[in-house]
Amino acid sequence: AVLVAILGGGVLLAQDGSAAFDRAWQQLQASADSDEQARLAARCSDLFLQLDEDAGPRQARLARGVEATVRAGRNQLAIELAATANAAAAADPLLRWQLHALARAGRLAEFAALADARRGDHGAVVDAVLAAEEQRLLEGAAKALRTGQTALGRGVFEALAAVRPPRAWRYANLGLCLRNLGATEAAELAYAKARQLAPEDPQIENDYGLFLRGTARIEDAVKAFRHSHALDGARNGGRPGRGPAITNLMHLQAVGIGHHSPDPLPEGRAALALRPRAAMLRRLVLDVSLDRLAGSPAASLRR
Repeated sequence: AVLVAILGGGVLLAQDGSAAFDRAWQQLQASADSDEQARLAARCSDLFLQLDEDAGPRQARLARGVEATVRAGRNQLAIELAATANAAAAADPLLRWQLHALARAGRLAEFAALADARRGDHGAVVDAVLAAEEQRLLEGAAKALRTGQTALGRGVFEALAAVRPPRAWRYANLGLCLRNLGATEAAELAYAKARQLAPEDPQIENDYGLFLRGTARIEDAVKAFRHSHALDGARNGGRPGRGPAITNLMHLQAVGIGHHSPDPLPEGRAALALRPRAAMLRRLVLDVSLDRLAGSPAASLRR
């Protein structure tokens, strides 16, 4: 009878723990205040950890426990908890929060491997996390490229570009990555996709011009910068000069390469009136102006 009572008490304790977690979880879901959400997430995480690891109630609440732990900022712990699930069980929402935890913990290689492995059967989940964690992932990918982990960095840029629906800026970012890696043909394709998706985006057209300049296609680069400058004017009520294209046109003029007709100097001065604190543009306008006064052949207008 004593043994039965002890066992019965254990069942009651387990039920009480599960009920406490469920109440806290409901409060977390109902809360709209960010500070309160953080507090409730931490409480949910604590209550989940108090559940018996081998018991059914904890396993049934694993996805919610991992989510609460991530939302409490305990990413490393969330990764460890998610790892206790078998592969078949690691579906949305557990997979979603496992990916969030890896991204927020800076474990880029593990994130990329898991996202790649599960994209086929859970593409919508993987895409949603890639989009939500984009800034962190971009920072991690840039660091990977700087530290020689080129395959990892490139893979993250490619994974972001593959997110559906497609977005022009992601293909432009991929183009920049590929350009820096010397993958010229692949970069050209990425920029083509970006320009197709956003044909009136002056920033993307300017970036494409930089790519063309870097591959020594100067005349095409000038055309791209001029197109970007015109698109910039269309966005700003006929007053181009807010974007970077005019600075790049002035730079080409300053170093004496490319054919510049019409003369970009008046446009540079007009842009400087819009952006008087643009230090690089100011210096280029001054350099070209002084060189022309001195009769420098390098900066004189080419026609």
